[in-house]
Amino acid sequence: MRQSNKKKGRRISMEDNKTAIQILTKTLEELAARTTQLEFENQELKKSSDDWFKYYCEKKEQVEKLTNELDQVKAELKALKGEKGE
Repeated sequence: MRQSNKKKGRRISMEDNKTAIQILTKTLEELAARTTQLEFENQELKKSSDDWFKYYCEKKEQVEKLTNELDQVKAELKALKGEKGE
């Protein structure tokens, strides 16, 4: 069954079609602009996240290095105390 070009008993005019197309075009333009903005914001967040992760990894590595150095110093002090106690 074919649909008719009638809307509530009246024909859809060319002006109605033009208005609908204009509204849809404007909506698409707004969506495209918003999508572009959101993609930019997402890239900025990802960059910020990557920067923070890099900072975290550097600090974690530094803590591990300092912890190892501290453990070595503790072992050396314990050895020195053992030598003096003999």
